Amino acid sequence: MLQNGSYQHLIDCSEDILGNFISLTDLSFRLLGWTRGIMPDDEVSRRLVEKGYHDAETIEVFREHRLFDIWERQGGLTVYEESLTAQTESASYIFRMQGTYFVHVIMRFNRRARTAALMDTFDIFIAHLETLVRRDWRERRGGGPVYTRTLAGLLSGKLTESTAIGEELAVAGIRREASFTVLVFSPGDSSGRAAASERHYFMSRLEGEFPDEKIIEYGSTLVLVHQGVPTGDGGASPGEARADLLSRTSLFLNLHRGACGCSDIVDSAFDLRFAYQQACFALSRSAVPPRMPAEGAVPLVLPFDACYLDFLLFGREENRDLDLFCRMRGPVARIARDDEAEGSGNLEVIVTYLSYERRATQAAKALYLHRNSLLYRIDALQRRYELDLDSCAFRQAFLIEYDLMVRGGRG
Repeated sequence: MLQNGSYQHLIDCSEDILGNFISLTDLSFRLLGWTRGIMPDDEVSRRLVEKGYHDAETIEVFREHRLFDIWERQGGLTVYEESLTAQTESASYIFRMQGTYFVHVIMRFNRRARTAALMDTFDIFIAHLETLVRRDWRERRGGGPVYTRTLAGLLSGKLTESTAIGEELAVAGIRREASFTVLVFSPGDSSGRAAASERHYFMSRLEGEFPDEKIIEYGSTLVLVHQGVPTGDGGASPGEARADLLSRTSLFLNLHRGACGCSDIVDSAFDLRFAYQQACFALSRSAVPPRMPAEGAVPLVLPFDACYLDFLLFGREENRDLDLFCRMRGPVARIARDDEAEGSGNLEVIVTYLSYERRATQAAKALYLHRNSLLYRIDALQRRYELDLDSCAFRQAFLIEYDLMVRGGRG
């Protein structure tokens, strides 16, 4: 049985011997087995048996009682004389494989009282259970997503155009050129201090909600990388796809909590490291008020562009590479490049217009233009470069970018 049996098989064989309700869950809190002849008395266990997993409501109970932190510190077979989720005592054992929370077995003393002999018997059951757990660990460890290592290399910047092997990207299902968006999640809040068990649960829910996306655990966060459909393949535009992704993510966070930062769209797999850094900065700002006046409430998913001004003022010194990447792709640099290629003076027009706080008459006089001509040109430039000149934060960021460009990028 220990070679070919299942968790449920072992529990079935042990049910009469132990005489209490037992449940076995995996790292994502999915039910692996339970005493089918002995029903639980507590609400948490009843919901687990009914649904086959611990649902969002139960997870809230775990968070409320800080059970994730308790389980993170738990070592060996532990008895809880005053259970936080039931009226009876319980015995708990967590299998950690290479330090990773993997399988959790709990016995509720709801039929037979706790005795030394019963605890010895439960300990023997755990020893037999470990054989199946180790077998399961070996199978799962070799069966992770094929893209995990490649994606981690791209996010860290260790995998670059000069080191990447085309076949590696192809096997991972990652195109060199596409519309990529990176989301970085932290269960609970943006502190990154969530226990491993809580991250595993959150990861399983993410994978269930976004089965077509590439999702990995990276550091203390969970990273989702969306790869857009190539233009002409009938998919939505990159902007529409990103908006839909943010909407679905907001609904997900409404149910499961957590914090999320979202990157801008990047066009190359080798720019994913910058998109990841953008999403991380947005995540760090998602749970604290911005130091600049906010334009409305902070959304459940905070995009990098919504806190870009905060980055220019308070974050660029800590990440010069990301600062340069953002500004080279920003509207100021793009307009300047087009001005040089076309011999136009559009950047001067916009900067003057903003410097006069959008007072068209005064700006037109300074530019020796007719007021209507200026407004027509400003309107055309807003559409061409997707400028949001109605946004105070955007206008400030634009002028800061321009000032940094004039000063050669010096802070």
